[in-house]
Amino acid sequence: MKSRKTLGVALVLITLTITLGCPPPRTDYEYTSADTRSGGWRLPLFGAPDSALEDIANDGGEVREVIEPDVIRRQGDLLFVLNQHRGLLIVDLAENKLVGQAATYGFPRDIYLTPTRAYVLVSQAADYTVVGNTVRYEIGSRLFVVDITDPSQPEVQSSFSLPGDLVDSRIVGDVLYAVSAAYYWGWTDGDVAVSVKSGEGSWVTSVNIADPHEPRQDDQIKFDGAGQVIHAAANAIYVARSNWASDTTDIQYIDITDPEGILELGGTVAVPGMVADRFKMDQSDGVLRVVSNAWQDGRRVYLTTVDVTDPDALEIMATLDFLRARGDTLFATRFDGDRAYVVTYFLKDPLFVVDLSDPYDPIILGELEVPGWSTHIEPRGDRLIALGVDDTHGWRVSVSLFDVADPTEPGLVERVSFGEDWSWSSAHHDVKAFSVFDDMLAVPFSGWSADVGGYERLQFVSWSPDGLDTRGHVDLSGSLVRSFEHEASVFALTQEELVTLDVEDPDTPKPTARLALAENVADFVPLNDALGVEIITRFDSGRTIVRTHGLPMQHTHAPAIGSASVELGRLVAAVPDGDSVLLVGAEWPDDGYGWRYWNERMVIARVDCSDPARPEVSDPVRLNASPYTGYWGFPMPMFYDIDIGYAMPPWHGALLDDMAFLVGDKLVVRCTADQFDTTVGNQPASQGLVVLDATSLTGARTVGLGYELVDTVHYELVDTVHAVDDRMLIGFAEVAQEGSVFQRPLLAHFVGLLDVAETSMSPPANIPGTVVQYDPDSGVLTLSDYQWQRDGSIRNDLITAYWNGSDPIELRDEKALPRGTSRILGRGERVYLDVYNNGYELVPVTIGATGSIQMGSAIPVTAQWGVLVNAQPDKAYVSVGGGALAIYDIGPTSQLSELIPLMGIPHRIRFGEAQAYGIAGYGG
Repeated sequence: MKSRKTLGVALVLITLTITLGCPPPRTDYEYTSADTRSGGWRLPLFGAPDSALEDIANDGGEVREVIEPDVIRRQGDLLFVLNQHRGLLIVDLAENKLVGQAATYGFPRDIYLTPTRAYVLVSQAADYTVVGNTVRYEIGSRLFVVDITDPSQPEVQSSFSLPGDLVDSRIVGDVLYAVSAAYYWGWTDGDVAVSVKSGEGSWVTSVNIADPHEPRQDDQIKFDGAGQVIHAAANAIYVARSNWASDTTDIQYIDITDPEGILELGGTVAVPGMVADRFKMDQSDGVLRVVSNAWQDGRRVYLTTVDVTDPDALEIMATLDFLRARGDTLFATRFDGDRAYVVTYFLKDPLFVVDLSDPYDPIILGELEVPGWSTHIEPRGDRLIALGVDDTHGWRVSVSLFDVADPTEPGLVERVSFGEDWSWSSAHHDVKAFSVFDDMLAVPFSGWSADVGGYERLQFVSWSPDGLDTRGHVDLSGSLVRSFEHEASVFALTQEELVTLDVEDPDTPKPTARLALAENVADFVPLNDALGVEIITRFDSGRTIVRTHGLPMQHTHAPAIGSASVELGRLVAAVPDGDSVLLVGAEWPDDGYGWRYWNERMVIARVDCSDPARPEVSDPVRLNASPYTGYWGFPMPMFYDIDIGYAMPPWHGALLDDMAFLVGDKLVVRCTADQFDTTVGNQPASQGLVVLDATSLTGARTVGLGYELVDTVHYELVDTVHAVDDRMLIGFAEVAQEGSVFQRPLLAHFVGLLDVAETSMSPPANIPGTVVQYDPDSGVLTLSDYQWQRDGSIRNDLITAYWNGSDPIELRDEKALPRGTSRILGRGERVYLDVYNNGYELVPVTIGATGSIQMGSAIPVTAQWGVLVNAQPDKAYVSVGGGALAIYDIGPTSQLSELIPLMGIPHRIRFGEAQAYGIAGYGG
């Protein structure tokens, strides 16, 4: 065993020179480690793999009807909903009941409906293949064909894979046309940025859907550039491909007149600037009209007319430069016959009315300047209804009514605005969320007020050609997706719920029913082999719902035995205690600024489930302490891509797994407080523990952890607080050597045991690294340690030691960890390593009874992205690609036992007697 002393003799003189005049550093540490909290004098912890970051894709003459997609469809009393969390949902509107569900893996985009089939298009769908223990996936888009003959048992009959990320789609006859583009994912500083890879290409694919059991590709055309906006007519699809370097957009003509789906690639035409959305293009009588916004040369707005009568030779007929809009940004555009309505904005909102009757000479007939801007326009004869933003007092959601009867002098009839200083609307980016009924408008908007905090609302506005009248509103859970009329009611749909509204009196619209579609499953806690508790949180109300379920569960949608609810604010932790579950929440104060985690106050309640049909909730106890909110991520290596250079995959961020503990008869919760009842350690405490009786929730007292560094002991946060029988293990660190030009920073790590009943700490032991796990029965302490190397790189070791809880440690074994090791998860006799080295590997390590370390063979899980969610000594659960969970049986010959496709990524896995439970939030 090599020595881990603080300094070599060769560095002593240099160190003394640099630190002359400063307090001498403490030098009596037995063990020190590399201080990696800042990057000053170190190389990156993980080098680039040998291979570059893989580019993956995320994503006759008779008149034929062009069907546009949506995220909802209705068939009689049945509503078909594409829910981003749960896939295809079927709701009986008359019964207010969810009658069927079909998992459509990927991000739901479009739905089409026939009497017996639903056609669902998703993006970011993964095609998984398994070779031995390795999982490979390709990210693209997919068409699912769902049999809805029996709405209670919708069944996916077939699927068809599409390349790239879905841009848009249309159905014409028996042919579905899908436009997709190649994207790659780039990561910087843990933030995901999606970039279009120039020259990688776009696809138009025609899929024959006449046979629902076997959709087949009729044709496919690939062309250069990334198509981002399409316009579809009965005879053609136009794909707009913006080129930021030249500040132009190429518009590609694809002929779709063949009823069998054969595609003909026509000509292209370049228009100035960028084409932002589908409302910026329109075909009429052999003329394509395009409105675009150029960003170079001080921002300019153009309207271009193109002769498309010869598909192979598209010719520009005229280009209209909106001279009065120079410097403006283009917002709403709408074509209506021989007119176009165009809205731009810089300081005010000019509404332009354009005459297109002569495509060779488009003319601006009139314009109107009003405050704010419009994001969408609905023509209604000689009136325009416009959704937008009122910037007179902050930025508020607004609806404007314009009079365009005289196009040379358009006028503002009336404008109404909603919210306080700041509000926004889901319809600003999804115009179908804004509904225009015969005499009523339904406007979604979000905001914040001192009375209720954040809110999501549906606002009703009466309208007539003479004006607008603001009526009542309804609060919703989640942003509005769609609102629609059916029978005598109005329905409001969000991703979380479907609300039935009585709007007979529009001033006081009343919810008559609420149907949950996707609830946030925050946790699932098995209490014993026959009973489990599902925990649902509602962010809008701060309410936590507890539902009891019999175990083992037969399916994930099994009905609950009983339920109860309690207001806790934000759920922090759930701790099983016999037939009860202890819930820890956090309420934020009414400070006028919304959620402020550093001012939250802890709320604790006990839910007694001894009678599963009638769970009983104790009165919540509110404490003068805030839950500790230390976040961490699974650190991953930087990859190198030839096109984008160094990039980093997204961190799998999560709260520290253990925030609350049952220690004997005490509940212990990590916290922060303005002051602590008592403090262990010799420094001011910034965080600590709150301890109270677990049964009565009384006798609360706070214990400050007065140590220099708790958790923040590496460049990532490390969970160094654990429950060990009837005590708490506390890991912390001190700065042993500050970094400078001539010396590298060092930390000294320690571990001690806190008696929560006596609030006393054992003598801390200096240890080489941070605690992975501790077995008090054998005394084996498993540690992870970083050490500087001569060349400035860092070595990561796994170390075991014997520790009796008070005396100095005795080193037992040490093994170098593989290059690219990130997360280290201790599970008793087994320790698991997340390793990124030319892909993702899982390495099981066996810890012997006396501390021996035996490195297992690396399991090559995937050449792409994976993360270990949780594990047992004989099983590991790995999320692969964000769309499937791989389960590995761990032993002498570890092997993949199951690959389960998922609608969401589990952020936690809990274990019962016979089942494991993956908690995926809104994914279920």
